[in-house]
Amino acid sequence: MEAAITKKDCIIMAYRDHCIFLARGGGLVESFAELMGRKDGCSEGKGGSMHFYKKDNGMGTAEWRAAKSPAYYKRGDYVPGLKVDGMDALAVKQACKFAKDHVLTKGPIILEMDTYRYHGHSMSDPGSTYRMRDKISGVRGERDPVERIRNLILDHNIATEQELKDIEKGKRKVVDEAIAKAKESPMPDPSDLFTNVYVKGFGVEVFGADRKELRSTLP
Repeated sequence: MEAAITKKDCIIMAYRDHCIFLARGGGLVESFAELMGRKDGCSEGKGGSMHFYKKDNGMGTAEWRAAKSPAYYKRGDYVPGLKVDGMDALAVKQACKFAKDHVLTKGPIILEMDTYRYHGHSMSDPGSTYRMRDKISGVRGERDPVERIRNLILDHNIATEQELKDIEKGKRKVVDEAIAKAKESPMPDPSDLFTNVYVKGFGVEVFGADRKELRSTLP
């Protein structure tokens, strides 16, 4: 996606935007520190990796049970849509390039990225109650996006297997160092809990649970 646009293009995310943050220039230490709720996080430890859950929203459910029409790219009414193999990095790049051109010249378009989750959505979702394990291993063996790119690189003699192993080893070292540094970051001060929540200068007061004891007046 990032390869098909420029840094001047704006992206609005809802949640779970870790990869977009990194692709747009964010750092690993900022990312890990934020996930740990530390001061050096990209949102100073106040954002984390959150989303809201509603029991009937379809997470951890087969798509044919969660949606009346699983052809999501067709659900934009008068807005055109495309379904893209989200496990193919090159297909995603071309689709995003097409979508950007379409938006700039004709108007909005919907892209449905067809991807596959190897694991369950959360700890409460084992990911094996609504599908067969053979299906998971089959998709991993045939459609895994990393392996697809890896095989293309090897087939076209862009790099050797040993060179790819060395690159992966080096990247793992960078990630491990970032995690270690993030763990050294301090926790936010408790007073930061009330920052960036209310408009300053209105004398907002914080009371105790009984609504009688005035705990503090926010700046």
